[in-house]
Amino acid sequence: MTVVELPRPGRPERARLFPDQAEAVQRLARHLRRPGTRGLFVSATGTGKTLVSIRTADELGARLLLFVVPTLDLAVQTALAWRRDGHSEHMVIVSSLDASGHDDLVAARVMSTTDPHALGGLMSVVGEGDDQIPALTVICTYDSLNKIEETQNTGYAVPPFDLAIMDEAHRIAGRTDKKWAAVNDAKRIHAQRRLYMTATPRIFAAPELAESADTTRPRRRPPAGADAEAFANSMDNEAVYGKKVFEYPLAQAVADGRAADYRIVVPTLTDTDLRHRLNLPASATTPGSDSGEADGALRTTALHLAVLRAMTEHGLKKVLVYFNLVSDARLFARELPHTLRLLTKASPGLVPGITPKLFFAHGEHTPAQRASTFTAFAAADCAILANSRLISEGVDIPSVDAIVFADPTRSVIRCVQALGRALRLDVSGKTASLIVPVYIPPGAEADNILATPYEPVWAIACALASHDHRILERLPDKANRLPRETSDVIERRWHFDFTVHPERIARAMDLASFDPRDPAVSRTRRLGLAAAQSYRDQYGHLDVPADHVDPTGYTLGTFITTMRDAAKAGRLEADWTAELDALGMIWDKHDAAWRSRLTAAADYHRMHGHLAAPATTPVGAWLAEQRHLATTKQLDPARADALTALAPDWRLPHGADWHRKYHLLRAHLASGADPATLTKDTLLAGVKIGSWLHRQLSTWLTLHPGQQQLMTSLSLTPDSNPLTPPRRARRTFAQTAQLLELFLHREGRAPAARETIRVDGDTVKIGAWLAKARTKHRAGQLPDADARLVAALFDRDWTTEDAVPAAVA
Repeated sequence: MTVVELPRPGRPERARLFPDQAEAVQRLARHLRRPGTRGLFVSATGTGKTLVSIRTADELGARLLLFVVPTLDLAVQTALAWRRDGHSEHMVIVSSLDASGHDDLVAARVMSTTDPHALGGLMSVVGEGDDQIPALTVICTYDSLNKIEETQNTGYAVPPFDLAIMDEAHRIAGRTDKKWAAVNDAKRIHAQRRLYMTATPRIFAAPELAESADTTRPRRRPPAGADAEAFANSMDNEAVYGKKVFEYPLAQAVADGRAADYRIVVPTLTDTDLRHRLNLPASATTPGSDSGEADGALRTTALHLAVLRAMTEHGLKKVLVYFNLVSDARLFARELPHTLRLLTKASPGLVPGITPKLFFAHGEHTPAQRASTFTAFAAADCAILANSRLISEGVDIPSVDAIVFADPTRSVIRCVQALGRALRLDVSGKTASLIVPVYIPPGAEADNILATPYEPVWAIACALASHDHRILERLPDKANRLPRETSDVIERRWHFDFTVHPERIARAMDLASFDPRDPAVSRTRRLGLAAAQSYRDQYGHLDVPADHVDPTGYTLGTFITTMRDAAKAGRLEADWTAELDALGMIWDKHDAAWRSRLTAAADYHRMHGHLAAPATTPVGAWLAEQRHLATTKQLDPARADALTALAPDWRLPHGADWHRKYHLLRAHLASGADPATLTKDTLLAGVKIGSWLHRQLSTWLTLHPGQQQLMTSLSLTPDSNPLTPPRRARRTFAQTAQLLELFLHREGRAPAARETIRVDGDTVKIGAWLAKARTKHRAGQLPDADARLVAALFDRDWTTEDAVPAAVA
């Protein structure tokens, strides 16, 4: 590696950040300001995580920076992104890639090396001195992290990186002994700060997210053994990945116009329809051919037709087709021209207006070959690109408006990264299409979306659900109907070739969440689940007659009976039991009846706030029976616990009447009523609640401690009794004399002994007060000052009954 002094051209105008990017930069820079910190940045695919990381590094003033990526293609793309944003510092790629053989990297003055000594020497001269280089950005693949680690042993004074950025960080989650996980170890990779970026964080308490074509979906279980080690390296472990500093989910990106919205298109082809449209004979098996090969060829042809039909019906121009195997992708690409010729003759209406160009790419191609293929694909007016797990993290394919999953997968990461290729806004306002073709074999029903042919649809949908909650709208309670908003989202999101009610789609997603590992068990149980769900949809319960056979011929009654017997014998695992419980399985008919009454009691409690229902009502009679059984110790403890969970005082320890009135008052106060407005005459729902409250507070010491506690919880105690008017300060003689003056002015005479005056809501016995003052004066007991105060209000002698007010005289 030759180090050259780079020219310092004027920095080009930098791209303006979108609001979400600006906020992310602000939060990340603030969080990472202190050395030794780690942070996680989660943002939807295609929303510019690389640019955010560049600007974050700028905010932190990072001179020596490490940027780690999973692939060579992404390393090149990242280096060019830094240059486009005006960075002219020394830049080196550490990987098997030779930058001198890449024209774009040469033009961008990007070096490459695999020599730890050369790299260590370069890192050691980063600084502010005249003989130092001001900054260095090292872009490294995860596979080459050992080269970074080895720089510590080269003899150079290699400083720690100011900032290490791990792109597509989900690739390093899992077992801590993974080679790529070395970047997490501060003893192996020295960095002051670590920033992890991904669109799909791997959380190992959730179902396994490994990139596997296996459609089985592990259930949640506590981690043990090797799984426990993976759990320790889960991306929600803040000790490893730091706090999640900023998240920008796909749903928000779509709402903000930062990513294209998308729809799920499910083109279906029956065996008969396929043969008719392509003018094929009734049997595709030819003499001497293997029937398995013939079936495989027929499925490939069905995939061709499904993709072409989706392109025609939805106006799609650029389509990526994902396969699990390179051989399948190659077969698809090789045979598509033949299918196009057949379709043009037999069903020209299903051929796109512009004949699509066909491209094929896989991992054995060199970067230059792949780049050439991608460029040609982007330049074509209409094109299909078949690939096998190649176009994934961070690789930009412009102007893609649809992706096709040719094989089933439950890999969250694989699905989301693939979908991200179609969500980039190259065309303003476009809606991307996620195409999941379904081939319906002979004898299967096309509109039965719970049948086996549709399993790839639900497998892929479940995988995507973790990234975009809108794709998976589960019912909070399977007995409830879908909310209108949810129904609208499903109708907009899903496109079948036939009418499917949104609730059927939502329920199918519920069923798809269960898939045992044993294929034989899986098929039997999934058939049972589907039949049970259909029965529940139709009748609203699972009280299935033992001899019931559904319209498809499935013996659902036998299935339900078998499940009950297996449960009693202890042969059902917890996961399977939970799936049946979610459908409303009735394990014991007698228990089901009791549960039905408990539900009625819950409804009563929700309406009235207590379980003191009158014994003359059905729910009241049932509750009275349960109380009797509890008193005589005949009530099953589990049932007693269920009632206690519903209402701790369900046994009415203080009497039904007391509990009714207490909860009536509690509900009144909970509605916002002021306790100060309560009087002894207050009526609530015809109940004299004021007098009842007065009795409780006036006989407080005779109440049971439990009653006192309940009343105290309402802030109603003798000390805070709202029924007792607060004591007023006693009036002074002078104040009462002023009231006498008011009476004299108002009436023009002295008050009689029994007369009163009403002032500010108070009734003052002014006549009695004056009579008492006269008596005290005659007896020589009235202070002279008080006597003079009253005398001033009268003309001559004020002590006589016929005294005349001064104003009147």
